Amino acid sequence: MKKTILTFFTILLLIPFVSAQLEIDLSKSYVEVFSEETETIELTIRNLQTKTDTLLINILPPVPQGKVSVYPQQNSIEINANSSASVKIYLSADPAAEQTGSPILFNLTVSSLTQPSIQASKEIKVLVLRKAPIFIKEMKVEKNVYDPSETVRIITTIQNTADRPCEEYILETIIEKEKEIVKAFRESVVNIPAKSTKDFVFEYVLGKYAPYGNYSVTSTLKDKLNVKLYEKSSSFTVRAISKIPSEYTEKKTEIKLLAVYVTIKVKNEGNIATGEFYITEKIPIFAKDFFEPEIKPTKQEIVENNVAYSWLVSSLEPGEEIEIKYQIVLWKAYVLLASIVIIVYVAFKYAFGVSLIKTFPKSAKKEEEITISLEVKNKGLKEVKDVYVADFLPSNFKLLSKFGTVKPYSVKTKEKGTALMWKFDLLKGREEAVLVYTAKPLADIKKLELPKAKMMYVSKGEKKIILSRNFTK
Repeated sequence: MKKTILTFFTILLLIPFVSAQLEIDLSKSYVEVFSEETETIELTIRNLQTKTDTLLINILPPVPQGKVSVYPQQNSIEINANSSASVKIYLSADPAAEQTGSPILFNLTVSSLTQPSIQASKEIKVLVLRKAPIFIKEMKVEKNVYDPSETVRIITTIQNTADRPCEEYILETIIEKEKEIVKAFRESVVNIPAKSTKDFVFEYVLGKYAPYGNYSVTSTLKDKLNVKLYEKSSSFTVRAISKIPSEYTEKKTEIKLLAVYVTIKVKNEGNIATGEFYITEKIPIFAKDFFEPEIKPTKQEIVENNVAYSWLVSSLEPGEEIEIKYQIVLWKAYVLLASIVIIVYVAFKYAFGVSLIKTFPKSAKKEEEITISLEVKNKGLKEVKDVYVADFLPSNFKLLSKFGTVKPYSVKTKEKGTALMWKFDLLKGREEAVLVYTAKPLADIKKLELPKAKMMYVSKGEKKIILSRNFTK
C-alpha cells in the first residue's frame, strides 16, 4: 500500500516538470472560415528542454469535420534547446460546407518524438460561414485544344446548399487572351431547387482566324449588388494552323476581244502569319510574247512546254489576301496570225497561182532598140482559160515589129501610146509563155519606168485580173 501511494505522488510531482519542458501558443484559437476559402493561423512552439528535439504536430480529428479541414504546414519540426519556432496551421472549408450555428472543435497536440510524454495541447474552434447558399461547384471547358472555327463549350455547375430554392444571383463567364476580353457571358441564376445543382452552358464559336495560343476562362458568381461571391477558372488552347493553298484560293479568267484577263487570289486561311512563299502560274510557251503582268514576276523558267512565272510573297497575315493579275494580249496574236495568213497566202499565190512578170532595161538612149518581155506562168496544177495579156507602150516610144515567137492578138495605136494584147485559149497546169516585143525611145531616158501589164483569165469559172510585177535589168 505504501509503495502504491509513493508511486502516485511521484507521478504528480513529475507532471509539472514534463509539461514545463514544452509550450505552445496559437495566434488565434477561434477562427471564422467562409466556405471555399482557407484561413491561416500561426502555431508557436517553444522547446524548453536542454537538448534539441524533434516535435510532432498532430490535429484531431484527422479527417474533415462538417467539410472543414485543419492541417499543419508540416507534421514535424526540429527545434534547438531553449528555442522556439513557428508553423502555419491551415483551416479550409469545402465549397459545400454548410454554415454552422456553433464552432467545430479540433484538438492540436505537439509532442516529442523521443519522449511522447513531453507534450502540449490547444483547442481550435472553427465557425463556418457562407457568403451565399449557392456556389460554383464546378466549371470546365469541354476540350483542352481547339482549332479555329470550332465551338468552345463551357459548363458551369451551380449548387444550392439551402433547404429552399435560391434567390436571384448573377453568373458571369469571361474568355480572355493575354488579358483582353474575347467573349463575355452574363446570365441570371434563380430558383435552383433546394439541395440540388444546375448546369449553365455557354458556347463560343471561334473565328476562322482566331489567334493561336492559350485562352483563360473565368466564371464568377455575384449577388444582386454585383459583389463577387465565388470564382473558378480554367483554360484551353487554340492550335496554330497554317493554310496556304498549293496553287491559289481563287482564279478568275475573263475572255474579251483584245485580251484574256486572269486574276489569281491567294489567301491565308490559317490563324498564323506565313513565311515566304511563291505563287506560280504556267502558260504555254507559245503565249510567252503575249504575256503582260501587272506586277513583274520574281522569276521565270521553262518547264516542259510551258513558261512558269513565279511571284515571291514575303508573308501573309491571317485572313490577308494577295492578288496577281496578268493578261494574254490577243491583239498581238491577231496581228501575228494575220501576218502568217498573209505570208501563207502570198506564198501560196506565188507558189501555185498565176503570175505575170514584166522585164525591161533600167535606162534607154534615143533610137536605141530595147526589149520588153512579159512572162506568163500558170504555177498551179489546174488549167486556166480565156487568158488575155494587155500591155501599154507610152507615146514617147516607137513600137517595132519584132514580137518573138508569139505575136499580139491586137495592136492599137492611140494618142497616148500603143495598146498591145495577147490571147490564149488555155494555159495548162505548170505551163508558161514568154511574150516579147521591141521599141525605140524618142529621147534619152535615164530611169526607165513603164506601166504595169494586166492579165485577165478564168479559173474555176471565176474571172480574175492580176497586174504584173515589174523588174528592170
